[in-house]
Formats: sequence, C-alpha cells, structure tokens
Amino acid sequence: MFRFTIRDVLWLTVAVAIGLAWWIEHGRLLAAVADAESRLLAAVTDANIRLDEAESQRVWWERNTQIGAAAHNRTLGVIEKSGLAITGNGNARRLVKIREPDSGFNIEQQQSR
Repeated sequence: MFRFTIRDVLWLTVAVAIGLAWWIEHGRLLAAVADAESRLLAAVTDANIRLDEAESQRVWWERNTQIGAAAHNRTLGVIEKSGLAITGNGNARRLVKIREPDSGFNIEQQQSR
C-alpha cells in the first residue's frame, strides 16, 4: 500500500491550506468587485436622474424667462404708446407723462391682449 511520512502529510496540509486560502480570498475579491459595480451603477443612475432634473429646470427657467421678457416688452410698448415713461432710480420708480398718447390708443384694447 501507500506509505506516507509525517513530512509528506505536512506538505499536503500546507498545499491544501494555501489552496483553501486562495479560494476564500478569491471569493471575497469577487464579492468586493460585485459590490463596487453595484455602487457605481447606483451612483451613475443617481447622477443621470439629477442631470435630467437639472435639464428640465433649465428648460423651465428658459421658457419662463422668455415669457416674462415678452410680457415685459408688451408692457413697455403699452407705456410708450400711452405717452408715459418710467423715471427714477433704485426702488423709487414712477410713470410720468412725456407726451400725448398715440392716436387711436385705447388702454382697454391693450389689456385684452
């Protein structure tokens, strides 16, 4: 039969221990890589959601700024047609009459626009 010395058994034990240690460490490494990949995927998804929200807010602000500017320009046009002007500085602004209104100017028609 087979005859093993103590030295052979010790070498076999060392070889099995090294193999087992490698296998355990390899499993831990795979788990760490999978965890890092899932955290990275979650971070990228969160960043994309935040980017979409920021883009929608940018579009909203751009649209509302353009609407506000158009309304402001219409208001300035009505003020100009009515023969008034805005004077003053800082918070002390007021309308002053500088000339007679344009012929055919009617404030009710201007307000309905």
